[in-house]
Amino acid sequence: MLRYVPFAILVVLAMHAPVVSLVSAALDCRPVMVFDTPAAVEAWRAVNDNVMGGRSSGGPRYGDGKLIFSGSINTDGGGFSSIRAPLEPGSLAGMNAVKLRVRPDARAYRLTLRSNVRYRGRTVAYRGEIDAPGAGEWAEVIVRFEDLVPTVFGRRVTAPAFNAADAESIGIIIGDGMDGPFELAIASVHACVA
Repeated sequence: MLRYVPFAILVVLAMHAPVVSLVSAALDCRPVMVFDTPAAVEAWRAVNDNVMGGRSSGGPRYGDGKLIFSGSINTDGGGFSSIRAPLEPGSLAGMNAVKLRVRPDARAYRLTLRSNVRYRGRTVAYRGEIDAPGAGEWAEVIVRFEDLVPTVFGRRVTAPAFNAADAESIGIIIGDGMDGPFELAIASVHACVA
């Protein structure tokens, strides 16, 4: 019976190898932002809960060839910190996903994309989860546009699906309901057809 185990493993690997290569081949990406110089981080700005009376802190900085988003969340009177930057017009046109290379801590982050869509006069933020396994480990994360949820002030609203061709800004937000420090490192952002 043991002599069949290696053969079974080879069969399983052979069955999965084409799937892996198809996934890799299907991912067509182009860089949107690469944070290899301090100048690459200059356009990013902080928007924290202090705009509504909260006490959280946080913002972007350049460090070791990365965009570092760090600070501290205070859930007393607020509970979020975010950063955002403008996008070049048309930089996401024809794409259906964003790929981020990130090194998270153990906290939950979301990607935000904004366009010209409004809800009751407010800009709609389309949010998607940044599901990166392993705190302290580098990972590539795909956020598909079809999975984005339209929100205003963190609440889901009824709005049209996100239109990549109209994307105006990109951001990262943390508002996981926990007090304390946070840090997310981002090496690059790519627009992809996934």
